[in-house]
Amino acid sequence: EGGCNGTVSCTYRTEKFTALEDVDFEPADDVLEFPEGTTERIITLEIRQKQPHRAEDEFFVILQDSSESVKFDEDCDGGEDEAILTVKISAVNDSKSWSKSLDALFNMDQIRKGNEDYLEQFTNLRYWGCDEE
Repeated sequence: EGGCNGTVSCTYRTEKFTALEDVDFEPADDVLEFPEGTTERIITLEIRQKQPHRAEDEFFVILQDSSESVKFDEDCDGGEDEAILTVKISAVNDSKSWSKSLDALFNMDQIRKGNEDYLEQFTNLRYWGCDEE
C-alpha cells in the first residue's frame, strides 16, 4: 500500500512440523533487511536430501517482529502480525511404495529421533552425579 520507501526489517525462523530440525533441515533464525526500494529478498536454507522411499515432510518459515512500517497480509497464514510459509520436502523419485506409506503414517525420522533422545536420557542418568570416567 505505502510503497517501498525507507529501510525495513523483520526476523525469520524455521519451525518443525513433520520435518525435523537437524534431520531434514538445518534450523535458521536471523534478520531480513530490506534496503530502500527493495521489495524482495532471498532466504537460503539448508534442506537435506530425501531418500526415495521417504514420505514428504513439511516445516515452516515464520516472518515476524517487523519494523513498524511493515505490514503482513492479514488474509494469509499468520495474519497481520506475521507471515507463515510452508516448505515441503519431497524425494526426487516420487514413486509409491509400502515403505513410503509406512513413513507417511508413522514418520520414521521422528521415531528414530525419539529413540535417540530416550537412550540419551538413560546414558545421562547412568553418569548422574559422577564423572563419565
